[in-house]
Amino acid sequence: MLALGVGVVFSAAVGLRNALVLIGVAIVLAVPALILWARHRHRQWLRTLAASSRLEVIDAMSGAQFEDHVADLLRRDGYKRVQVTGRSGDRGVDVIAVSPEGVAIAVQCKRQAKTVGSPEIQRLVGAVHGTYAGRRGVFVTNNTFSRNAVEEAALCGITLIDRNRLGDWLLGDRPPPLG
Repeated sequence: MLALGVGVVFSAAVGLRNALVLIGVAIVLAVPALILWARHRHRQWLRTLAASSRLEVIDAMSGAQFEDHVADLLRRDGYKRVQVTGRSGDRGVDVIAVSPEGVAIAVQCKRQAKTVGSPEIQRLVGAVHGTYAGRRGVFVTNNTFSRNAVEEAALCGITLIDRNRLGDWLLGDRPPPLG
């Protein structure tokens, strides 16, 4: 009988020890998970803050600085043969490049305070069907596009990068497929 009593007490002690070990393991696993989650949330907040700050910098750039900045973003994302063609006489295209997948693109950059309308899209369409034939058209702005501009771009296969997409791109997200 005494042996049975000692066995029960010993089993209870081992069970309690196992329960405490399990609780300890759960805590050890939960704490790093909570820390990772908090860091992730903090990074998201910092990205949002950085995007708005960077867009403010973009808003203060000259048109030429904006063209150079877009070229730098393309280089960062692995585009080859990136050239700024902008300035006067650019024939409607500010930057040309070749995507990592080998697709040639022609980029029109507009850093301006007003919405981009369909006439600007039509000029890019003319450029990619004329001087820059064989290249995919991309239009980048620090603002928004009018409804007519969006419709025109969709009909003509022009990729649009508006203020929101530009903010994401500045933070390291690749833009929509450009090629």
